[in-house]
Amino acid sequence: MKRKTRITIGIILIVIGLVLLVIPQISVHLIREEQNKAVAVFQEIRQEELLENAQREEVSFDFDAITSITVNQALQNTIWGNEDVINTYRQDIVGQLIIESLDINLVIFNGINDAKLYVGVTTMKPGQVIGERNYSIAGHWSYNDGVLLSRLPDIEEGAIIKLVDQENTYEYKVYETALVLASDVHLIEDYMADNHGSPIVSLMSCWTSMHETHRWFAFGELINTIPN
Repeated sequence: MKRKTRITIGIILIVIGLVLLVIPQISVHLIREEQNKAVAVFQEIRQEELLENAQREEVSFDFDAITSITVNQALQNTIWGNEDVINTYRQDIVGQLIIESLDINLVIFNGINDAKLYVGVTTMKPGQVIGERNYSIAGHWSYNDGVLLSRLPDIEEGAIIKLVDQENTYEYKVYETALVLASDVHLIEDYMADNHGSPIVSLMSCWTSMHETHRWFAFGELINTIPN
């Protein structure tokens, strides 16, 4: 009887171990699927809608309410959850972020919250216009390659960051990267573009074990505006 009990317990522990190994991979797959779905939805939205979405005031910019990326949150904010994130926040889609050198292709949402950050990236202050001033974008870093802004720390000076709407592709050339304190929120302000002398993009994510205290930034200057 004791032997059967030990075997049963052993099997249960093996099953639990397998589940713990598989669930994170499932969540990564689901996030990637949702990223691609969001980009497909962006392609369907007219330019007029994108401009209206960018001016919507019923969005949040509460950075303190954002939580770190976790398996549980990933499942809740993808198709296993109760909320259809993409359609719920369709009215907040304002553009597309492409960094070909890092294989990044994500939708940009107006306003920041946990759900949006599990599908794409978000603007960081109200009333931002692509191609003007300091266009500030936030996204989640992940240990898993190909998920959200997992490769942002690998970006190099000279790399091209593309921000896209239905009329134009705005190309920004990275001129600086920096690991900064989480409290350095001044880096998203418009005067940074004024000081630089041209419109810029400020792309930010958390970074590895220092995600509570530090942020990774890539700054790019606008070099081209190309009609689509």
